[in-house]
Amino acid sequence: MNKTQEEENEIIQKIRSLNEKERKKIERESRNRAKRDLKIKIKKEKEANEKEKKMKNLKTKWIEVLTTVKSTENIRNYKSIQNLCFQGIPPSIRGTIWQNLIPNNLHITLQLFNSLKKEAKQTLEKLEILNQNEINKWKQSNKLQDSNQPIESPSNQNKPHKANGNHKKNNSLDQGIGDKTSIVFGKEDSITLISLDLPRTFPGLKLFKENGPIYGFLHDLLGAYTRYRPDLGYVQGMSYLAAMFLINMDPFPAFCALSNTLNSELMINFYNVNMRFINQRILVFDKFLQKFEKEIFNHLRSLEITSELFLIDWFMTIFSNVLPLDITSRVWDCYFFFGEPFLYRTGIAIIRLLKNNLLNHIFDDCVKCLLSGFQSISEDDLFQEISKIKISEKKLDKIIKLTIVPEEENSNQDDSEK
Repeated sequence: MNKTQEEENEIIQKIRSLNEKERKKIERESRNRAKRDLKIKIKKEKEANEKEKKMKNLKTKWIEVLTTVKSTENIRNYKSIQNLCFQGIPPSIRGTIWQNLIPNNLHITLQLFNSLKKEAKQTLEKLEILNQNEINKWKQSNKLQDSNQPIESPSNQNKPHKANGNHKKNNSLDQGIGDKTSIVFGKEDSITLISLDLPRTFPGLKLFKENGPIYGFLHDLLGAYTRYRPDLGYVQGMSYLAAMFLINMDPFPAFCALSNTLNSELMINFYNVNMRFINQRILVFDKFLQKFEKEIFNHLRSLEITSELFLIDWFMTIFSNVLPLDITSRVWDCYFFFGEPFLYRTGIAIIRLLKNNLLNHIFDDCVKCLLSGFQSISEDDLFQEISKIKISEKKLDKIIKLTIVPEEENSNQDDSEK
């Protein structure tokens, strides 16, 4: 055997040896991965079993307490229920408890609800006819134009004109239809936006996609609300509230709960975009954040990140657009019991749990952290932090009264009202 052959054999042997090492390495990593996956699976099963056991015990306690409560009484009056509510309401009785915590002060009846649903469908039909008529008129007008002149498509016409004193009115198809529907229907024409929002509502559940099992119920409920409050119409964010109620209740009690929740001082001002009210609540939140988490508050201010960036969505959806559904449900349990102060406690607790991520990042990463949802947040960790943050209704009322919105923000609100 010559030297060349020996070298070749040596190389082949090394390759075989390397392949054998690589094979063993892959096998070892595969075994370790399988062990890790098994541990995670066992841990999740254990947590699920513990949670199920906890819910059974909670349900027993809830039923025991509820037997002592008169059907006409609000359970918020019972101190013994306060601790139970903080621990969470079992899903099987959540809808019933929520109905008690959200009394039907608006005196909505089933007959009214059915009537509103019918009117909403009629409104949609009329809007579709009106829109189709406008499309036909636009097509006809373009046919009559001089064939030598280019015809602008609606999309081209819809481009913004340069800002100058002599700019022409935008005559696009969309603009024309928008003007006419607004004149005829007011804010009720916002009913057409509902179908666009539903697939984006709890997308992971797939319940509210067009062919989803609750799509029709949710569309009817929100359509009925636009008829019930034509001055407000449909506003983005309402779909999350309505969906949460529908997951836990039948359509009629869900509609009552939605209408009465949106009628609260906080919600009606947020959904009506009362900027004076909203800015005041943002300033109140900042005062609490500065008190409980001064380091994070100062860091966000140094990056020029204001609470307005995230807080409006958090409050308008009661955190349902950022937290996992099971945690959101428990937050709602407490919100209906403890009221507005619980929103501030929850918001500050979330920021506290994000502390390391926020303090170690610059602007873009911090914004992403505050807006991207918190699917990895632990329910136990969140509520442990909430329990440490003490904000009573009395304390909140005092802070609100002492919080004055700066004049420039007032003037901006006045301008928007004009």
